[in-house]
Amino acid sequence: MTYAALLSLAILRDPFTKLDKPGVLEYVRSSQRDDGSFRLHPSSEEYDLRMTYCAFAICALLDDWTPIRLPSALAFIQSCRSYEGGYGQESKNEAHGGSTYCALAALALVPLHAIPSSFSSSSSSPTAPTSSLELLLTPFERRQTLRWLLYQQQYEQKESWEGGEVFESGFSGRTNKVPDACYCFWCGAAIA
Repeated sequence: MTYAALLSLAILRDPFTKLDKPGVLEYVRSSQRDDGSFRLHPSSEEYDLRMTYCAFAICALLDDWTPIRLPSALAFIQSCRSYEGGYGQESKNEAHGGSTYCALAALALVPLHAIPSSFSSSSSSPTAPTSSLELLLTPFERRQTLRWLLYQQQYEQKESWEGGEVFESGFSGRTNKVPDACYCFWCGAAIA
């Protein structure tokens, strides 16, 4: 709810002057687990990439990354990466369109200056990176993730129960699942 409230204020162009910024940042800090992930709230047992993305988004909106133990948070995100190139909700989970969006969006929010040197990918590019994704993911990892996302796009012609032809198209959230409209956003936004 904190993420949604801050986003609503940002959309309304609120300058956050009446916001208890130290309180919000303490809330984020106390929600981080030892493995780097974030809980739904400090006393919750629910945690996964969605909450980690929300914590990153809150810090980005407030332009203050001090409450996040960034090395452990980045390690958690890396641990959610599957062999296919997508990201699961938690470590060792199957790749999922929504989780992949959350992972990539969280990584994209990290300011370049805040990225620990131990997490910079070894890029052979002669130019300076322009985004945190260029530093945090190798070119191979970026291609692999893009490939996984593109392979979630499906088009299938079927026969309807009325005897006519029906076309199912869009993105699926997981490998070998039927397309669903919501994954057009999650996978499409992750590709962008």
